[in-house]
Amino acid sequence: APAAAFELSNEIRTDAVATLAQLRAQHISASMLSGDNEANCAALAEQVGIDYTAASLPEAKPEVLRQAKASKRGVMFVGDGMNDLPALASADVSVATLETTDLVKSKADVILLTRRLGALCDFLTVGRRSRTIMTQNLIWALAYNSMAIPLAAFGFAPPWAAALGMSISSLIVMLNATRILNTPIHFSNTGQ
Repeated sequence: APAAAFELSNEIRTDAVATLAQLRAQHISASMLSGDNEANCAALAEQVGIDYTAASLPEAKPEVLRQAKASKRGVMFVGDGMNDLPALASADVSVATLETTDLVKSKADVILLTRRLGALCDFLTVGRRSRTIMTQNLIWALAYNSMAIPLAAFGFAPPWAAALGMSISSLIVMLNATRILNTPIHFSNTGQ
C-alpha cells in the first residue's frame, strides 16, 4: 500500500494580480504559455485573470510567439525554466526570473532581480522614459549642430565660442540623461 501521497500545486506570486492589472492599464495584453496540463493552467488562469495556452511543448512556444508578433507591435516573454529557452530566443524581449537556472539567465535580455512580478512594470516604465530622454537628446543635438556647425564653418563664430558651445551642449545632454534616475519605481520595492 502507498506509504505517502503528495499533492503539488502552483504557487501564485503575491503581486501577480496587481501586475496584470497594471499591464492592462497600460494597454498591454498578457497571456500564459505553459507546458502544464489544461486543468492546472485553467485553475491558475482563473485565479489571476489571464488568457492561457496549455500543454505547449518547448519547440511549439516560438510558433505561438511568431503568431503574436504578426498581430502586435512586439512580444516580451517571461520564462523561468529550461523548457522556455526556445521561446526566450524568439521573443523581441526575453526576461528570466530570479530563481531560474544560469543557462536560462544567460539567454535572456533582462533578468529580474526580485521575485516580484511588478518589476516588469518598473522595467517597462524605465524603458519608456529612457526612450523619451534619448529622443530629446537626439533632437537637441541635431538642432544645436545644424545651427552651430555652419556658424563655425563660415567663420561667424570664433573657435573658442564654438568649443564652449559644444561643451555646453554636451553638458545639457548629460544632465538631461540623468533625469532617468528620477523615474518612479513602484512595484519592485520589496525585500523579496
